[in-house]
Amino acid sequence: KIDRGDYVFFILPKKSKHPQTIFGYLQVRDIVTHDDAFNDSELRSKRMANKNPNGNIIVDESGRYNCFDRGVHKSIFKKIKERYVIGNAVGSRFLTRSEIQSLAPDFVKVLRRILGKGGRRPIDLISRYGCKLSESQVAEFLKWVDKSADEHRAKA
Repeated sequence: KIDRGDYVFFILPKKSKHPQTIFGYLQVRDIVTHDDAFNDSELRSKRMANKNPNGNIIVDESGRYNCFDRGVHKSIFKKIKERYVIGNAVGSRFLTRSEIQSLAPDFVKVLRRILGKGGRRPIDLISRYGCKLSESQVAEFLKWVDKSADEHRAKA
């Protein structure tokens, strides 16, 4: 559902070691197949293997399902292998532990305001599968995240 230039926001799960809030965002630079991603030397670290953390390129060197995915995505492999998202490093950001903790108290309130919805928990507002934001909503959310995180860093 995403295209080049779009943003993807990453939200911590309810049961994480940090409060449930945003922990990063990625601007989409390109979308390729998993076969193309596997053969891209810049993405070598993203290949799945017997390692931790594991990669997220779901094909092996022959373009088949990678056994190191351990069956998790096997039933939807044909669909997944057609779209691999590559991020734009300049338009992406992953927050530090202290930035995450500083954003958490206002996260739901900001989501309610930007989305124009009611709800007490992130899942009430964005669902388990996420939600699509307008360009103005993306701009507003990016402004809040970056301003709040930068202010927190300046205080530290």
